[in-house]
Amino acid sequence: MIFISGLYGENAGSGRAEWLEIFGQLADILWETGSSMRHQVKGTYYSTTADSRRLHGEIRDVYFDPARPPASSGMVTKGTGRAGKTSTIDMIAIPIPRSKPGS
Repeated sequence: MIFISGLYGENAGSGRAEWLEIFGQLADILWETGSSMRHQVKGTYYSTTADSRRLHGEIRDVYFDPARPPASSGMVTKGTGRAGKTSTIDMIAIPIPRSKPGS
């Protein structure tokens, strides 16, 4: 299993840009660990504002396969653990299954 935590939009200037940067980081990490956006199992999404929560709902549909999105929990919280950041995620994924030799 692959556990990813604490992604933030480091260079983002808006809530939308923050989520786009977070999902870009997530895609890169999944690729580097032998997984993909289709192999996410469970995400927890943290937002500090209702607007950030709404933007997450809009943006996630671009990144996830609507036929098989990961299970998810989202919440509005007082903070994300980093000053000035409105969003962060935790994600569990699995590696892309490899076929066995001879099968």
